[in-house]
Amino acid sequence: MKSFPVAIAALLTLALSGAESFLTLSDATGGAPTGFFMQAAITLSVTGHLNLSMSRKVPSEALPMLERGEVDAVLIDRRFVKNQPYIPLAADALVLYISNANPAVNLTGEQVLEILTARRPNWKSYINIDFDIQRIAPPGNSENLIRRVFGDIEIDREIFQVDSSSAGFAFINTASIFFSRFSPVIPAEVKALNIDGIMPTSKTVSNGSYPLAIVYVLAYKELSPKLQALIYTLKQNQFRRLINDCGLLVILEE
Repeated sequence: MKSFPVAIAALLTLALSGAESFLTLSDATGGAPTGFFMQAAITLSVTGHLNLSMSRKVPSEALPMLERGEVDAVLIDRRFVKNQPYIPLAADALVLYISNANPAVNLTGEQVLEILTARRPNWKSYINIDFDIQRIAPPGNSENLIRRVFGDIEIDREIFQVDSSSAGFAFINTASIFFSRFSPVIPAEVKALNIDGIMPTSKTVSNGSYPLAIVYVLAYKELSPKLQALIYTLKQNQFRRLINDCGLLVILEE
């Protein structure tokens, strides 16, 4: 069996002979999942066959550029894609954890948004417990993820940030609600809430049926040999692991 670099070189030699050496992409995600693309660009460049160039645009700019043929593909939230063909790459989701002692089992997306933005949300509005909701989130990009899911909202400043997810779970009491990135493994100390009646699982996040999920896709106009070479690279195990390391759920088919 060929080693990974040799296999890539063989594919590119076959697919890119006579083709232009630049693959142009536009990142319309706000930079969410692009870390693994940077590593893919390095790998492709080392082969000497393909250089990857990426610019950052908002969706309303990136998709017209794709239609005009100014870029080969657009990395984008699937919710913005209309008629363009696309390849699903990875998914992200916002999950709400609460104490096992809390009787709540379901919230609607509208209720989640209300809890995020209200000054003093109270569980009595949703279940028969008269406690102010203590809103907890891990540090880092949790606020960015909330904004990607809900749009540019004004999140209440009283959301409590903790040093890590594990530390956050220790704070979970009947009144707390913990906003965190999706993980297939739910900590034993807490339970995940259904949103609009749908439980966050690998399946519901990847197919987009879980309402607080974002599916990142590579939209294209023509599946050129250059683009096929990039997709081949991203399918390799080392890049699948890199996508996982970025905190994303890999949905690119093997």
